[in-house]
Amino acid sequence: MSELLAKTVGDLDGVLGFEMFNEPHRGYIELQSFHSWDYNTDLHLSYCPTAFESFQLGAGHPTAVGAWTRSFPMPTRRTSSVVLNPHGRSAWRLDGPSEGKCIWELHDVWGWDNIRNKGVMLRENYFKHDPATGKK
Repeated sequence: MSELLAKTVGDLDGVLGFEMFNEPHRGYIELQSFHSWDYNTDLHLSYCPTAFESFQLGAGHPTAVGAWTRSFPMPTRRTSSVVLNPHGRSAWRLDGPSEGKCIWELHDVWGWDNIRNKGVMLRENYFKHDPATGKK
């Protein structure tokens, strides 16, 4: 089955990879907020960056991320924060197709403000609507 899948979608521009796994997560599809968690679907314990924080971390920016612990009556609560990626290491390869830039930054979902030295969201509805048509 994997061979058929690879032959079918392997050469498409929008395919970075594929994997067979149980209980898939929706990822960013219909993401309601880049800045918070959906308590109905997202389990978060320990250090868990939001989508926006993960973009910044992956792009090589040291970023403060909340630490979450179990609590009652809510499943978890934020108890502290820590700066992750203090050495500013990027997850994006300079010799890769994005030439070292975050793919979501290339799509203008977010950007880095060099004057304020912080990330900024540019397209809050990017994953709620088709970016090309604006339709849900």
